[in-house]
Amino acid sequence: KPLEARTKTQRADKWYSEVIKLRKIGIQPGVQIFPVSLKKFYTVKKGCTTYIIGIPGHGKSQLLAEILLILSTEYNWKHFYWSPESGNETMQIADLMSKHQRKDFNYLTSDEFGKAFAFINHHFIFPDFPQMVSVNMFFEAVYEAVQTLKIDTVSVDPWNELNHDFLIFGGREDKYLSFTLGGIRHFSEVNNVHTFIAAHPRTMYEKQKDGKYAPPSFYQFSGGAEWANKAQSIICIHRESFTSNEAHIIFQKVKPKEIGVKGELIANYNLNTNRYENFRETNNGDIACTF
Repeated sequence: KPLEARTKTQRADKWYSEVIKLRKIGIQPGVQIFPVSLKKFYTVKKGCTTYIIGIPGHGKSQLLAEILLILSTEYNWKHFYWSPESGNETMQIADLMSKHQRKDFNYLTSDEFGKAFAFINHHFIFPDFPQMVSVNMFFEAVYEAVQTLKIDTVSVDPWNELNHDFLIFGGREDKYLSFTLGGIRHFSEVNNVHTFIAAHPRTMYEKQKDGKYAPPSFYQFSGGAEWANKAQSIICIHRESFTSNEAHIIFQKVKPKEIGVKGELIANYNLNTNRYENFRETNNGDIACTF
């Protein structure tokens, strides 16, 4: 089964040849997606997981799409892409085409349309689920795509659109999350894919003295401690207001250690190109990581 837990124990010598190979090439970071001066914060490594969190409407889906398009453009990666909140498959494809061409979809020329569609068709796989799908059913479809289409990443956007049944765990959401998120991490490692999960907070912090919401942390999510425990990397995207195009990209947890460090970037979202741009390191510390 896709999320079956490990049950065997082995001595280290089972992996001796793999450790020898690793010694020769060294422990490597993931692939770079930000400008060279900022790659210290976060890179994307296969076999790992990243959770993208944030207040609804602050740009989780947009950041995820940005990362995936960079991975395809720079490294030819292919993606199992599921983002039902972004609209039906037609609207998802149109949005990705717009981002690829950095231009409003309605104003694409015939040549731009053809290039964009061919690019998305080659790099993105869209699952066609007939109804709400469970985590196991979802990853069964992912496993088939791994075997037949050689995908590199998996996107669950958002987590709450999956059907979650806590009854088998006595109604305990924390137990369910511990097992399920751990299974997804193991699935990603065994199948050498990077899994992205976008998630909404259960509640928002109270407004600060200036009337603005603080960035949420993983502890604000339903079953929060388990999100923190099972996460490898957690990225929070936060805007000071819904009218601002400036986004704070906060790396709240970054593991394994070779892929980056905790910290914060700022970027601007360009409404004309539907892309993030002008990535830079924050210097004034005006937004704090709340964890």
